[in-house]
Amino acid sequence: MSLRARIAWIVALTVAVLLVALGATVQVQSARALVGAVDDDLRAIARSIERDPRGFLVLSAPGRDRFGGASGVVQLVSADGQVVLDRRPRAATDLDRVRLPVDDTVLAVANGELAEVLVTVAVEEVPLRMLVVPVGDARDAGFALQVARPIDEVENVIGVLRRRTALLTLLGAALAALAAWTVAGRSIRPVSELTHAVEEVRGGRDLARRVPVPEGDDEVARLARAFDAMLGRLEDSRIAQDRLAADASHELRTPLTSLRTNIEVLAADAERLAPADRAQLTEDVVGQLDELTAMVEGLVTLTRIDTDATTRGDVDVVRVGQEVVAAARRRYPARADDLALVVETARADVDGDARELTLAVSALVDNAVKYAPDGPIEVRVTDGAAGETVRISVTDRGPGVDPDALPHLFERFYRAPAARSAPGAGLGLALVERVALAHGGRVAAAPVEPHGLNVTMELPVRVDGR
Repeated sequence: MSLRARIAWIVALTVAVLLVALGATVQVQSARALVGAVDDDLRAIARSIERDPRGFLVLSAPGRDRFGGASGVVQLVSADGQVVLDRRPRAATDLDRVRLPVDDTVLAVANGELAEVLVTVAVEEVPLRMLVVPVGDARDAGFALQVARPIDEVENVIGVLRRRTALLTLLGAALAALAAWTVAGRSIRPVSELTHAVEEVRGGRDLARRVPVPEGDDEVARLARAFDAMLGRLEDSRIAQDRLAADASHELRTPLTSLRTNIEVLAADAERLAPADRAQLTEDVVGQLDELTAMVEGLVTLTRIDTDATTRGDVDVVRVGQEVVAAARRRYPARADDLALVVETARADVDGDARELTLAVSALVDNAVKYAPDGPIEVRVTDGAAGETVRISVTDRGPGVDPDALPHLFERFYRAPAARSAPGAGLGLALVERVALAHGGRVAAAPVEPHGLNVTMELPVRVDGR
């Protein structure tokens, strides 16, 4: 059964139960009111007889049936159960006469054990409402007065009400089911469209497909937006994986070929090689392995930044700079005196991933140390535009970069012609750019006069309370 059908059935069943409960309540209350009115009439008749016992000898007017209709039936019973006197209307033939039942309850009233009794009895399959009370001066003599009226009219009214309630229940349930079917169809239409889109994505693997997002902020709209965002992340992940596969197959081919050649030479001619040549060849293999390892790690890191959700938090950029400079001094002890940190800002908190930011600043410092063999290297933290950003820049006094190469510095595997002889895979600045973009920032590179390079990463500062 479809969701739409289930909703319609549930609504119809709920409405039917409510209508049945309402109808039963109305029937009970109506029956009580009608029977209560009959009881009041019976008491009024009894009081009138008590006030004027002689009126008991006057015959009531003929009623609509042999029970006297609204006029009722009156009967006086002695304590020993004998009907002393009765008065009732007669049928047209004057043959059919009705006698009210005399049981232990009536005798108990006649004997003074009960003050008043109201019961429903059936005489000749006709329901009667009967009142039994002690009667005026006859009370000391031990008599009970029975006053009864037919209540078949009450039951007829209740029966009509019952039939109308059943009809109303069926009609209400049908209308509720129809309304629920229509409303549910409109409500779950976005879900149906979402399901259709998911099935198409699953069948065709088209992650570029986007689902229609309905207006509003209800559960269906949030589900559509969440699924749309998930498709976007899956598409980014697949693009990153495809790029990783393409980069790996293209960029790793050359170092692997060189490494394989050197290993084959070592394996085939190791004994014939001079010790110096063998040592040089072994050193080359180790160096190539290190470069290959660094390249793979760089590719994996880039892919992870492109696909994984970062763990955001309050990050102090000044502290990141301090840790990176301290680690670089330990890593490059010969350049420890050249590394300096300059802080020119009072607000350097950003909303980001501390590990990724540390990795990016470290890549900038390593790049400066690699391509600037001597001279100072300055890590500077300053305010950005209008105090809404913070800048982390690394400046070296190396040979600098050709102006034609500047636009390509942040591309993957790009290496300026003058730097291709140096070790590295050309992934450091690409990683810096990806980290900056992931944090809502940007990067830029500019030459330094008379020579050198400045690379700046600019990030938005953290907004209080965000």
